Amino acid sequence: VTNGDPVDIPADSFVSVRVEMPVDNIWNKKQEATRIAMEEARMKEERTDGNNV
Repeated sequence: VTNGDPVDIPADSFVSVRVEMPVDNIWNKKQEATRIAMEEARMKEERTDGNNV
């Protein structure tokens, strides 16, 4: 077996794989976009609530 060759894993075996994701992966980008949207909504709500006093 050489690096990159496909290998059959026996049914009674378990393989644990860890990967290092790049910092700019799609998951992190979506998480950041969600965080920003929530922060903007919170700030907008605070401004609106302050005007109703």
